[in-house]
Amino acid sequence: MLYRRKEIIEKYKWIPSKEFYDEHPEFFNNTISIWKKIWYPVCRWYEAFTYFFVRKYQKVRYGFELNESWNLNIYTAKFILPRLVYLRLNLHGYPPGLSEKEWDVILDKMIYSFEMILLDNEECLELPNKIWDKIQDGLDLFGKYYLNLWD
Repeated sequence: MLYRRKEIIEKYKWIPSKEFYDEHPEFFNNTISIWKKIWYPVCRWYEAFTYFFVRKYQKVRYGFELNESWNLNIYTAKFILPRLVYLRLNLHGYPPGLSEKEWDVILDKMIYSFEMILLDNEECLELPNKIWDKIQDGLDLFGKYYLNLWD
């Protein structure tokens, strides 16, 4: 086995992948420490380094990173939630036809909805339908009063 491994590596200049290592640990009985300590971290650093520049290129070319469209609801909630909280804490006005207390309740419902969306994503919870109804109510209010989100 040892002779065969050296022969393959020397003849084909083959560098095994992490997946191959996971599937065939017996193949690496002498080279495991080299792989874990040197080659694997170098590969991961290179991937992270190139991915960083790919994301920056996408941001310049398209105005956003393409992976943001995969979970658009999460990226939107991450963007909107801190701004809604700031608006709620530094409120100087409210929409016509509503009192200040009614507007506070509406903003609280919107904030709750976006917080629960982020919590559901982070914790991988299966929320009951009652909570999803509250989330939907807050999102409906967000859509209804979207043009009134000013300070």
